[in-house]
Amino acid sequence: MYRLSGKSVDCPEFAVRGNLGIDFWTGGRDFSISLPGVEQLFDLFLDRKNHIAAGEELNRALEKKRKRRAEYDREKKEQYLMDEKIGPEERRRMDPWYGMPELCRTIAGFGREQVPVDLLRHEEVLSEELQIPNVHEGCMHFALFHGGIEHGLYLGMFQELRHGAHAVLNPVTPWDDTLTRSDFIEILVAHARSRKEAMELLLKMRFYDPRNTKRDPRDVAAATVVKPGKVGDFDLGCGPVLGPDGALVKGSEQSAVYFLRGNTAVMVLSTDPGYSVLGMARKLDAALEGKGAAPVSQSD
Repeated sequence: MYRLSGKSVDCPEFAVRGNLGIDFWTGGRDFSISLPGVEQLFDLFLDRKNHIAAGEELNRALEKKRKRRAEYDREKKEQYLMDEKIGPEERRRMDPWYGMPELCRTIAGFGREQVPVDLLRHEEVLSEELQIPNVHEGCMHFALFHGGIEHGLYLGMFQELRHGAHAVLNPVTPWDDTLTRSDFIEILVAHARSRKEAMELLLKMRFYDPRNTKRDPRDVAAATVVKPGKVGDFDLGCGPVLGPDGALVKGSEQSAVYFLRGNTAVMVLSTDPGYSVLGMARKLDAALEGKGAAPVSQSD
């Protein structure tokens, strides 16, 4: 039995003989195999003399598979009904990252080797009292980003969930001098349940690298400015960055901003160290405060 790929009449996607199937996965490459070639593969993989035709053994295996699938469907249905009874707010009390973008869960899972957060000293009073829902929830919506949060950028990716948002902004043209074609702006907003959870997530955001380059976490901590007071009610900034020529990149201190507004943690990060995101961060902070997203100056 064959299923043809459509490339030609004798180019199968997969083939089955008895209880053996072969899937011809091309991996995106230009590949084809003739039907006689398929028969030769079956002769190679199967000893014709000892080949067991599809029969009672195969039927028993298929029956076991059907039972496992039925059991899996039953468990999923029970879990769904249980979730419906619990309710979204109770689920969030059980799972601190419920309803947040997946990147939040990834960052929150950073281990001690990746994030020596104790090196980032701060004197904040951390309240563990849960605040559900977060007073700032619902402020990060698609229209805010789609409306052009910054000139020369378009919304390349956007994920809006109940308790957060994740967006990637790309340059409109490769000729924009402010941001190269290969660079982008990544924004992550997380409405945490308490100030303590928001602070812990914010400190870990500082060690997130969208390009996955090898960096010494201690160097990142040493280059972090704690509470420069540029945006939000608590913020982190990055120190000056050296360019390929060994000189300091102008404005690199504003290429990444991390701040809290209440129990909401926000990351605004440019992969181009010469591109300032401070003005963008202030627009988001204004939206969190309910002041809209009116343009603000990028100056200090």
